[in-house]
Amino acid sequence: MNKIFIKDYIIKAIHWYYEEEHINPQNFKVNVIATISNNTWDKDDISTTLNYEEIKKIIDKIFFSTKYKLLEFIAENISKEILKFEKVKSVEIEIIKLDIWENCYPWISIIREKYE
Repeated sequence: MNKIFIKDYIIKAIHWYYEEEHINPQNFKVNVIATISNNTWDKDDISTTLNYEEIKKIIDKIFFSTKYKLLEFIAENISKEILKFEKVKSVEIEIIKLDIWENCYPWISIIREKYE
């Protein structure tokens, strides 16, 4: 198994649970690890892998198409889209809220697997 990473992707968006979060955009950090099925990259050909640009497009689509209240729901929707790729066997997603507290960051992490 091989892995494709998107690390420390910063997104400014409006997602809220609390009313004050509804007004101002917040910074979120997104990390994705997609495990793909090929065991080797023996060809210099994009068809042998998963193009990480596709993962970034999915993150953007989910973050900017709808305003969600829960990070868990955003992560779940991102995972569903990434798992649609034939080569993807599992995906791990972290979403971190960067602007909430001064001394730490709350975040969620999910791992989803494709069952065949």
